[in-house]
Amino acid sequence: MGYDFSVKGLTVGYQKIPLIRDIEFHMEPGEILTLIGPNGGGKSTILKSITRQLESLAGTVYIGEKEIHAIDYKELAK
Repeated sequence: MGYDFSVKGLTVGYQKIPLIRDIEFHMEPGEILTLIGPNGGGKSTILKSITRQLESLAGTVYIGEKEIHAIDYKELAK
């Protein structure tokens, strides 16, 4: 059984300087999302923010109905 995955109003960047604002999408279990863009366009920054390797500047990431910051790293790894 999978979980749906949602990103709402996500703003990402470095040192409190936004690079990309208002990212929003919703995925159902089994769906595939592809990030396409030029080198330096922010694809890795988005992924790092979604996976908590980089702190997002605004917005929320959900797995199921839980906010990703409410999930401990061990549970998130599962």
